[in-house]
Amino acid sequence: MSGSDFDPSGKVQRPRTRPTNTRSGPPPGVLPIALSLIAVLAGFLILRSISSDGSTTLVTPDAVVTEEIEVDEDAADATTTTTTTTEPPLVFDGATVVVANANTVGGSAGQMTRALEAAGFTVSDPVNAAGGVGTLETSLVYYDANSEGALAVAESVVRVLGGNVSVAPLPEVAPTTDGTVNGQVLVMLGNDKAGKTLAELAPAPATEVVAPPEPAGIVDDEVVDEIDPDADPDG
Repeated sequence: MSGSDFDPSGKVQRPRTRPTNTRSGPPPGVLPIALSLIAVLAGFLILRSISSDGSTTLVTPDAVVTEEIEVDEDAADATTTTTTTTEPPLVFDGATVVVANANTVGGSAGQMTRALEAAGFTVSDPVNAAGGVGTLETSLVYYDANSEGALAVAESVVRVLGGNVSVAPLPEVAPTTDGTVNGQVLVMLGNDKAGKTLAELAPAPATEVVAPPEPAGIVDDEVVDEIDPDADPDG
């Protein structure tokens, strides 16, 4: 033994040695870098599964499910359009209007006379229809063909009555109880107009319902089978 192995007390002193690191594995810092690379690769694969046109494709072991939704921005609810027909102005001057009762409603000739006067026409006293006329279901308007403005006034009266009334020249003998008429326009008031106000007889404006355009087709949850490259194309 060398002199360094003994101490003054006579005990043997062994030389000190450093412990040896026996731990195995990758160098420090390698594992976090590897995990980061795996995360980046996984995110890239997820982004690859989203097609560039906005549709999302879900990949399953058995099929590829594609969901596409198309929205037609021009589609709208049904709208209602009110169509108003422009007509020439009513003619009130140029003839006197007489109303004859040719219906079963008592006092209706006087009521209609007052209504036409309030509307702006020049009127005379109401009369009764001749006995041979009887009861008219549909009203009739006569005009004096020898009076220049009678036809225009007669047509205006028909419009005020709501239409659906025939206009004819006044016969030589008026269809009244005495065969005469104190005016140039004679309204033979039938059951269709008797006892009604001019507001009730006025036609309602034409209403047209416009349907919306057909909505664009919607493809929802369309399942497209995977193509097996080894499958027989003829089945």
